[in-house]
Amino acid sequence: MSDPCSGELRARVPRCLLDPRAPAPATSHGDGWQAVHLRWREARLQQVQPLPEPSDLSAPLVLPTFCEAHAHLDKVFTWREHPNREGSMDGALAANMQEHGLRTAEAVHARANAALERAWHYGVRAIRSHVDSLGPGAAASWDALTTLRRQWRGRIELDLVAMVPLDQWSTPAGVALADRVAAAAGCWAAWSALPFRAIPVVAAA
Repeated sequence: MSDPCSGELRARVPRCLLDPRAPAPATSHGDGWQAVHLRWREARLQQVQPLPEPSDLSAPLVLPTFCEAHAHLDKVFTWREHPNREGSMDGALAANMQEHGLRTAEAVHARANAALERAWHYGVRAIRSHVDSLGPGAAASWDALTTLRRQWRGRIELDLVAMVPLDQWSTPAGVALADRVAAAAGCWAAWSALPFRAIPVVAAA
């Protein structure tokens, strides 16, 4: 049986992903594709060799894995029970607060795990997620997401970011939260005021 962690492949890649210092082969495809020969060993890419022949548009397309830099895994798939039909910031905050008051670790785990399954299927390998970290649903969110971070390690890397009002960090509860975030190898974030309100724009005369 062949070793799936080692092998080689003729494929096409976007030219912009190759070493910009290397001269572009004269046969680089007009749409930016480049034919390459890939070699990997022990699941590590060893060589990306541009090929002199034109890129075959039927060849496999190889891309880096994707990174989702801004997610809210603690409240994915909550629209059905807590919709924001107005499509406004106030409506989003009201729906979020309603859901947050009913949040359980089991519900967060099930919803977020479903989101991670989809992300994995579509090539995402790292996600940075804010986590509501103040109020009745905060502990449930951290319980579920730190468990998922451990369960998905090696497939999707989860970067968890505690989100609370700025002055919360100077309270005893904020210090305890900071300890929990540090134990989970997470990050801190804060906002200065809520709710956000639209600022009326007055046209100049």
